[in-house]
Formats: sequence, C-alpha cells, structure tokens
Amino acid sequence: MGNVLKPLVVGILGLLFCLSGCARLDGHAGSGGGAPQETPETSKPVRIYTDPVYTGQASGELNAIGNKINDYTAAHPDTFSGTYFSSDSSKIFVGVVEPGDEAASVFERLADRLDPGRKRVVTVDAQWSWTELDALR
Repeated sequence: MGNVLKPLVVGILGLLFCLSGCARLDGHAGSGGGAPQETPETSKPVRIYTDPVYTGQASGELNAIGNKINDYTAAHPDTFSGTYFSSDSSKIFVGVVEPGDEAASVFERLADRLDPGRKRVVTVDAQWSWTELDALR
C-alpha cells in the first residue's frame, strides 16, 4: 500500500504547488508581488509558428495547375524548395532557390503557359532547396 500512496501524495502535492505558485490570475508568473521584471536586452524574441488558416478550396483548374507544377518541381529538388497554396486557396506559391538555374528558367516558361498573366502562380525566393530540407528530416 505504501508503494501506491507515495506517488499519489507526490502527485497531489505537485498539483497544489502548481496551482498556488506557477500562474497567478493577474498574469504575472511567480508567487511574489510587485511589478513585472524587465527582460534583459540580450534575450531574443521567440517566434511562434501556427498552422495557416485556409479558407475556401482551390478550384479544379488550380489543382490541375498545381499538380503539373508539383511534378516539375519534384523532378528538380536542388532548384526548388516546394510549393504551397495561399491561405485563401487562390494562388500557388513556388519556392525557388536557384533562380538562375536552367530548371528555374524552364519553370518560368511552364508557369507562363499554365497561368497567362501569372495571377495564380507566384514564385518566391527560398533559402533552402528541397534536397537540403529533406536531408535535415
């Protein structure tokens, strides 16, 4: 019985400790009063990434264009970083790492043919290629 009681007591004490001192209702951490302390200038802000909120659904035509673009970019993983839909599902963004590469030039012609006026296919500069991203995975 002592083996069961000890973890239960530790768990209850831990819960009570957290409830009493970890988060105050006024939004300040800790159990002491007074003004919040300033953060040292050397600390860097933390970026919080969230999943994009997609509204609507891409049209059948845009999905067909996306499939052709994905096929092409997947065949050239050293030049491109990938493709993705805009949050409103009206455009396809293509990450280009090597804009001077022959594969990027051919892609520009393909995109012009698939989307005359280039209102739905948008190229963006990318820092890492799909090959580099996949190597990190």
